[in-house]
Amino acid sequence: MSQYLLSVLIGLPLLAALTVLCVPRKAVRALPVLSVFAMLVELLISFVLLSGDFSSARYQFVERAVLVEKLGIQYALGVDGISLWLVLLPRLCRLSRCLPRGDRRPRG
Repeated sequence: MSQYLLSVLIGLPLLAALTVLCVPRKAVRALPVLSVFAMLVELLISFVLLSGDFSSARYQFVERAVLVEKLGIQYALGVDGISLWLVLLPRLCRLSRCLPRGDRRPRG
């Protein structure tokens, strides 16, 4: 799984957004549960990034794919020690922002 970990972390929010779009209007109460579940799964998957060896200056979890060889266009991802926290912290903040709070009042 760690071979495509960064691509999974990019694609999972898109998949969750498409899933939310497919939820029928009558199941509105399922939207926050689905959103928090998707964010929790994304956060748990991103914790796998902590298993990298960040003692050197090399990129970890590197992915490369040639898209258009004639033009030299590639898909390349990697995480270093600084960008590791730039991957983890937004996911943690996003999850904490969407958790239900007790001070919300029902609308209308």
